[in-house]
Amino acid sequence: MPRTNSAENHVYAVAEYADAIREGTLYPRWSASSAVGYGAPVYNYQPPGLHYLAGMTDVLLLTENPTLALRLVLVVAFAFAGTMTYVAVLRVSGAATAILAAMLYLYSPYIGLTAPHLLGDYAGVLTFALYPALLWSVTRLFAFRNPFDVLLCALIVGGLILVRPTALMIALVLCVPVPVWYAWHRPDNPFDVLVGMGRVGVALIVGAGLSAFFWLPALLEAGAVTWVHIGPDVVRPALTWGEIWLPAMRVDPAGLMPAPQMRIGWPSLLAVLAAGALIVRRGRRGQWPLAAMWHALYLLLGAGLLMAALTTWPESRDLTAAVMLCAALGGSLAHGWAEERIAGKRRRRYVLPPLLAVVFLLSAPVWLSVRPAPVFDATDDYARITYEQQGFGTAVLPANQPAPLTLTVPYTLNRVLVDGYREGEPVRIPNIRLTGEKRANFISAGSHSDRYLIDTTNTVVFDVLRAYSAGWVATLDGRRVALEPNPANGLMQLRVPPVQGGQLDLHYGATPPRAVGWLVVLVVLVFMAVRTVRVASRYESRAQDDDLRYMPSGDARLVAVVCLLMGLAVLLIASPHRVVSVEAEADSALARYTALDYRSDVGLEVIAHNIGTDDIHARAGDTLSLTVAWRTLVPLLHNYQVRVSLVTVADGRRVMASPPRHIGDYPSRRWEAGYYVLHHAEIPLANIPSGRYQIALELLICDPDCRADTRPIFFDEAGESLGAMLRFPPQLVVGMR
Repeated sequence: MPRTNSAENHVYAVAEYADAIREGTLYPRWSASSAVGYGAPVYNYQPPGLHYLAGMTDVLLLTENPTLALRLVLVVAFAFAGTMTYVAVLRVSGAATAILAAMLYLYSPYIGLTAPHLLGDYAGVLTFALYPALLWSVTRLFAFRNPFDVLLCALIVGGLILVRPTALMIALVLCVPVPVWYAWHRPDNPFDVLVGMGRVGVALIVGAGLSAFFWLPALLEAGAVTWVHIGPDVVRPALTWGEIWLPAMRVDPAGLMPAPQMRIGWPSLLAVLAAGALIVRRGRRGQWPLAAMWHALYLLLGAGLLMAALTTWPESRDLTAAVMLCAALGGSLAHGWAEERIAGKRRRRYVLPPLLAVVFLLSAPVWLSVRPAPVFDATDDYARITYEQQGFGTAVLPANQPAPLTLTVPYTLNRVLVDGYREGEPVRIPNIRLTGEKRANFISAGSHSDRYLIDTTNTVVFDVLRAYSAGWVATLDGRRVALEPNPANGLMQLRVPPVQGGQLDLHYGATPPRAVGWLVVLVVLVFMAVRTVRVASRYESRAQDDDLRYMPSGDARLVAVVCLLMGLAVLLIASPHRVVSVEAEADSALARYTALDYRSDVGLEVIAHNIGTDDIHARAGDTLSLTVAWRTLVPLLHNYQVRVSLVTVADGRRVMASPPRHIGDYPSRRWEAGYYVLHHAEIPLANIPSGRYQIALELLICDPDCRADTRPIFFDEAGESLGAMLRFPPQLVVGMR
């Protein structure tokens, strides 16, 4: 797993969850390493689904390897996504179409490449597996009266809330075609559709109740924290009209942070076109079979979601995945289109294998292994604190996600505390800060607890190097003592009476909202148990799978042979021990860029840009998009940020300057020598007078504050000094609008 995207943050969070579970905290809510070791109630507000599942996997399987545990969870999630897509389509259109739908979904560029590999959006991977699962469970609520179906749907709803609550609404939108299709399917009995919608409503309420232990305290205690953005700002990838239709491209092995591919993919696009052609042909004949109607509904829904994503929410990852699922569900009708081209039933068994082979080959950039990026080793508390100390952000939170803090901002690092983390014994009441009238001897420390041996001669106040938050309780020999926040910095303060050899325990536990959340869960569980037993006692079992259109054994064997061949191709071409390498050439992603050769005295160099060599003509009010490829020749000792300016050609006067930003939104101290990073910038020309300008770049040392007094010097390919401001040769000609 690389450390150049959110994957690293997820591994850090899984490690902290696993540590807390091993200590006996079955549901962690506190991140001890956040806020440079003072701690913060991060997990009280962050959806726990992914990290808790991987952390518990790490503990139960005794791997003591959060990276491996997270990998196992992701592998299961991918398999689950394919299986749920298959069963969601199986009852409607049969096994062959269902297999095609599952393959189109898993091999779409966003689902199979961008989200897991290029963005590290592992919570999204689980969410995208729960989308078809919810669709399948909702379909069962309309089709059958099985007493366990409501509970099954409720568990999936609860899972969505615990993994990514904002995706629940999109998941419900994906289920809208189900009641529409059943209303078309059963026009003589609309009451069945109303009953199905009622059962869905019950499942939603129960699912929300089962996850109340998370969302209820998070809502009720939202005002107890300050949301602070820590670390560099990262530009989120967005869907665009120009890119969505492009084919998937092989990942450039020379890119440290390959550009996300926000694309539908040609296999899905071709399948959608074939499915649309079949629907139009049958519509002209007046033939509207139920299966074609179901696929047509998802084609229409996918078109609507795509328009919403492109025009209103281009950065929504959940909406992007929903578009991919609709394209797979609707486009899988391409199997029917191909069957119409084959005369005779005996030859129809040969339709699916070539379709799967075509999808596999066109999706090669998705399943070809991504170049192993720089990996990280340590995941302990000290590694997480160092991550934040160096200005990279909160270690357990993805970039751009604010941290819930109870400290007074800004806060300062305590070297004694950090040294304790490094030694594995973080002492939060250091004796170096105590006087003769009070002593605290360290016994043990955990993520959610501390224990000390206390000696005092009078009633005294202890300052504790932990952030105060609701839920922390202090006891002295089993009796509670006063615990309150220090108004100056938000750290804990203890008021302890005279005692000799007293045992002081600090523990992070329940609050009234958290207790209410667990009570709601208990009530819902009891309600569902009673309801399920009562309904099951009146339920008459019947064969519900007799209408499933399974694949004949001969066809299944043929498909199995094709799948084995595809697996063999992956082992030979895409595995770490591959025999044949078909990865892209180094710097292949820069083929359309203008090559440059500018170096600096700190090891950074500019190797390409996207603005060409000819003069650029624009008008006032336009926005110019600039992309520059940077590379380092040596490991960097500082974090450098780049400032983009416009200067006049005549006298070099600066007329516009952007705020400094991390190059490529990734701190340069973490770069690996020899790999390039793309930096994207938007240059607004709203208030720029007419004239001739040049685009100029400056590097600033920012650790973390930027210093303008010491700037690196640039040199051209001949070694001539260009000064601290690098000007690109093409001139920008701005005219009147």
